[in-house]
Amino acid sequence: MGKRKQPCCVCGHWFENYWNRPDTIIISLDFEKFESPFICQGCYRTNYRMLKRREKPNENKDQIQEKEKTNNIIDPEWKTNVTPQQVVVASLMSGLFYSQYSMVFSLLGIEIVSETQFNRICRDYGNDIQYLLDQALDFNRQSSNLKELKIALDGGWSHRGWKARESSTIFFDVDQNSIFDVIHVTRRQGYKGFSNQMEKEAVNRFGQKWKDKITLHTLIHDNCKNIKSVVQGYWPKVQEQLDVSHYGKNIRKKIEKSGKKFHSLEGKGQSVKNWFRSSIESSNGDVKRFNELMQLGVNHYENKNHDHCSQCKQKKQNPNYWISDPNEQKEFERHIENIIKDSDKIIGGYNTNSCESFFSSKTKYIPKRINAPSQYEFRVNMAVLDRECPAWRELLSEQWGWKIPEVFYNIQKRKDQKKQHKQNSQKLQKNKKNNQK
Repeated sequence: MGKRKQPCCVCGHWFENYWNRPDTIIISLDFEKFESPFICQGCYRTNYRMLKRREKPNENKDQIQEKEKTNNIIDPEWKTNVTPQQVVVASLMSGLFYSQYSMVFSLLGIEIVSETQFNRICRDYGNDIQYLLDQALDFNRQSSNLKELKIALDGGWSHRGWKARESSTIFFDVDQNSIFDVIHVTRRQGYKGFSNQMEKEAVNRFGQKWKDKITLHTLIHDNCKNIKSVVQGYWPKVQEQLDVSHYGKNIRKKIEKSGKKFHSLEGKGQSVKNWFRSSIESSNGDVKRFNELMQLGVNHYENKNHDHCSQCKQKKQNPNYWISDPNEQKEFERHIENIIKDSDKIIGGYNTNSCESFFSSKTKYIPKRINAPSQYEFRVNMAVLDRECPAWRELLSEQWGWKIPEVFYNIQKRKDQKKQHKQNSQKLQKNKKNNQK
């Protein structure tokens, strides 16, 4: 027989129906969307089980629905008609780019929007994300102490290297443990400086934006150059505190570098770093106490006095462990003196771990291996909303005209439960180690 196109009763697309293949023709299937006695091969295959059950006269509709519930992961009662724009928005919510989005639907044989239309939807979607972000950050600022604000900041770049074109700087309110502000610096906005100066530019924009609205009491950063001078231009009385984690890493690196020339210092970088961290915890904010503890460390490593060493094992140590050469002792004491000079900046014990954890979660939406300058800002904003407004997907989906099913939230609950179980197990292991010590 000849071929002619007929509409499908499920998807509505026109296809070339083969009259000599009656298995593709199913009559009266109670589909309300398209009134047609024909069904295409793709819809027939996806609905094969359901169609075969409806052909059995011995089973009623209630029995068929119960079997469908047990065999289907997704709740069959939840049905909706989604538009191509909504599919694109759902893909953006999950962190997909156009290349990933097109690959998924092309493998399924589903028509998709073009890349230009995808980018147009991204612009509208980015405006909605920015609106939700402004509301979430405004809500955080209501509980912040704007007269004595403590800010921890750190910058993250779009990709590694010194040729990055986009950067985001996160400003955390330390007391509230929430994001106070996010500032993006990109080439598309007109920035023409070096990429390693983007964090400094973001701090400058932060000062211009908030100089008349807040009083910055403490600034916590990872010892980035020129940050303090920029901030003091807007808040002259600000107190500077360095990130203890980064400072400890620098101590380890410096001592290991000196160990190449002075052999007694070789392998002592990590132990001096641990001594430094324990001295900060034991001093409880007292600068004099911290300096005394660091000086006791000098006496320990030079094998002069071990009366105040807790759990000291000098009897079991190798004689080569101690720093006995005068030149090596001077080099080691020089490192300790530099630490004591910065004691006012590190005595608070602050860190920027919250900023570091945010930048690690940001890669879910914008990995460093993918270059997407037009989508960089709203993808970083999605990572901010994940932390500050967990229900942002539900709010955004209502604006675009559909409701997120409960299946999505059940999957998220399972992920949260696994994450909480992993954290609890790690805490138990740490407690066991501490009890053994």
